[in-house]
Amino acid sequence: MSHSPPIPQGNQSPYPIQEPPHPATASDTVGEAMTKATETIAPLADKAKAFAKARPYATAALVGTVALALFNTLRGKRVG
Repeated sequence: MSHSPPIPQGNQSPYPIQEPPHPATASDTVGEAMTKATETIAPLADKAKAFAKARPYATAALVGTVALALFNTLRGKRVG
């Protein structure tokens, strides 16, 4: 005497035999973004370094101007 019901020959299991593919995890997405950012920014950084070596005074003036503009935008703002 059997306790399991008879199963038809071509019956498919309600549970999948193989596990479905999982969606990308956050670490995969972050890794891809970092790779793309590195590939995009690296040539720009090389150009900036070459410019700084070729024109040090122009670079200092540019950095000073940007720093002064940043300081003026943050002046009077309370932190905290």
